[in-house]
Amino acid sequence: MDYQMLVLDIDGTLVTSKKEISPATLDALISLEKQGFYITIASGRPTAGVRHVAEKLELDKYGNFIVSFNGSR
Repeated sequence: MDYQMLVLDIDGTLVTSKKEISPATLDALISLEKQGFYITIASGRPTAGVRHVAEKLELDKYGNFIVSFNGSR
């Protein structure tokens, strides 16, 4: 079985300068999830600091992942 995964950092990658995910980006990522892609958030932030982004992307709905604390969790 082949897996396809997109791993994204939050700051300077996923969110705008206003610390928000643009509607176009959100739509594109949700579309990828619906197609079976894994979306993973990788951040130096603690898990609690990533949770709001994970919820917006509906990561739990599609069985996706968070890598926090610079990969230690």
